[in-house]
Amino acid sequence: MKKNILFYPSHSPNQFYEIARQCVAENPEINPIFFLLDNSEATSEFDCISYEQVVNYCNFDGEDDNDSIYGFNLNEAALADRLHKKNIDVKTLLRKFRRGFRQLLIEKDIDRIFGYAMSDSIGYAAFMTSKSMQIPFFYFCSTRVEDFYYLTSQLNGSAENADMHDLKRPFLNFEYSDALQFLKEKVEHHKVPSYASDPTMVAHTSLFKRVHSFANLILANLKSKNKYLQLYIPIKESIFNALKRSKSIKELNKHIQNFEQISKNKFLFYPLHLHPENSTLMWGRWCYNQIELLKLISRVLPSDVYLYVKEHKVAEGRHELGFYDQIASLPNVVFVPSNTNPHELIKKSLAVVTIAGTAGFEAICHAKNVLVFGDADYVNFSNAISCTNLKNFRENVHLAISSKTKALDENEAFVNFVLNKLRLSLELPNYSPYSLDNSIIEPIKNLFLNHIN
Repeated sequence: MKKNILFYPSHSPNQFYEIARQCVAENPEINPIFFLLDNSEATSEFDCISYEQVVNYCNFDGEDDNDSIYGFNLNEAALADRLHKKNIDVKTLLRKFRRGFRQLLIEKDIDRIFGYAMSDSIGYAAFMTSKSMQIPFFYFCSTRVEDFYYLTSQLNGSAENADMHDLKRPFLNFEYSDALQFLKEKVEHHKVPSYASDPTMVAHTSLFKRVHSFANLILANLKSKNKYLQLYIPIKESIFNALKRSKSIKELNKHIQNFEQISKNKFLFYPLHLHPENSTLMWGRWCYNQIELLKLISRVLPSDVYLYVKEHKVAEGRHELGFYDQIASLPNVVFVPSNTNPHELIKKSLAVVTIAGTAGFEAICHAKNVLVFGDADYVNFSNAISCTNLKNFRENVHLAISSKTKALDENEAFVNFVLNKLRLSLELPNYSPYSLDNSIIEPIKNLFLNHIN
């Protein structure tokens, strides 16, 4: 019996095309169907349908069906938008899309969905619609330990149960002691995940790399013929952003203080998120305006406690001019150098504050309290304090500063939580969503097959 699997690559689909070929070669019952954001990426080898086609999948005007049919409110998806062209009525398009996507899932009798990531309005709408129909939608997540990646069908990125009945087997044969050792090494050696500093996105790259990236951007813009989506930055906007970025970095640098000189102060640590991304648009979907969050934190800080803010290396200068000035003007808020190892800041802090980032996970490893604004999968473990109820935030800050924390060796539930992820993971030290190297393709193929009944 055919298994209709929908592949949803939010980047170039070439990697997923090759994975699909290998999946079919191993299991001929698999019937790959591709949902693409850009129809220009389609191939005659597989059944492909684009976002534009899904939007126009059915004749639809007037009022939409009830939100409960799709499992989410349209406003949620509209506020997570980052792909649609300017002057597009996003809410109307998403209304059409979710209805067309639901019809697609029914007519194609989709059994499973595999995506690369979920960090925009379309991905959120597709994920929630699928969930309302009890169709698993799996996407990649990092374990936040080493270079291990797993598939999740949970909105907050938590792992499936390694013993769940519809998985063939746990993927890696790790024990509790292995997970604990990984976490201890992360703390001891101040290990930072590779995704934290994508070399293609940092500000200080060679002239050759910048010219090469710009040439690729031109080609991508010429190739894409999309009615609704701005999948690539327009050329003029890209040039303007490059000029503006240098000014923004200068603005940041004038506020940075030497961490060694101020490390003995009492402080909370807030690492700025790269935005927009999964941690902000999805896991922090109700509260991702970072300036407003920093205002809130600054307002309730004890007068002798500082808030140290570190910019994400990839995000340096990627903000409107005045962004850093606004943050630096807040009482007791200080910028530290972007290249400061976050473990060093966590270790010396009173507590950590995050929306749903890796620093919160690392804080628990360091036996520090962490104030969590978002829907992070680690929020229910010892040392994590949920801050979704802003009414209690002042009390939560004092709790984070004063309450006793649980050491990693004593935090059994947290270690088991990490162990479960590791058992479902692949180790992919050179992972890229664009790689066609078989050392990447074959393991991911095996991971996908492991999640197909």
